[in-house]
Amino acid sequence: AEVNNKNAASPEVEITRTILAASALSSGLILANQKDNQVASLTLTNQASEGIRLNKIILNSAGQVGNFSTNNGFTNLRAVYENDSGRVVSVGSRTSRPVADVNEINLNGFTLKPEQSLTFSIYIDAGETAAGPIRLFIQDIQAKGQLSGANATLSGIPTQAVEVAVN
Repeated sequence: AEVNNKNAASPEVEITRTILAASALSSGLILANQKDNQVASLTLTNQASEGIRLNKIILNSAGQVGNFSTNNGFTNLRAVYENDSGRVVSVGSRTSRPVADVNEINLNGFTLKPEQSLTFSIYIDAGETAAGPIRLFIQDIQAKGQLSGANATLSGIPTQAVEVAVN
């Protein structure tokens, strides 16, 4: 058998970190018996040299009176963003029956380009029995490099909690 480049020196391989930065979470307002309540918004910035695939946002909601559970009158928890034409677009799938405390919103691999920033808003539908205030924070984001498959290093996660009023 012929062996080529057996003693050849090759350049070192450098693995750079895939960083996803989250800015402060801001709160919205929930109106009982109202659909499409903007609960909160969060800006995510891809600080990597490759695209980052967003898989899940994990929310934690709690309060003395209630949380984002179906039992408390909430349905259809989802993430949206405004596209370049100004149209509000859903990202991934909605959680039609949220549960108490921790919920996941599946973003189905939505990709942020290198150096791209995008503001995501969290929406929910509220029934007549919806009550609050509700304390909310982003507990975790599951994301990976688009090419490398490396788990993204998160900056600003978990976020500080915000209080969402329910009227």
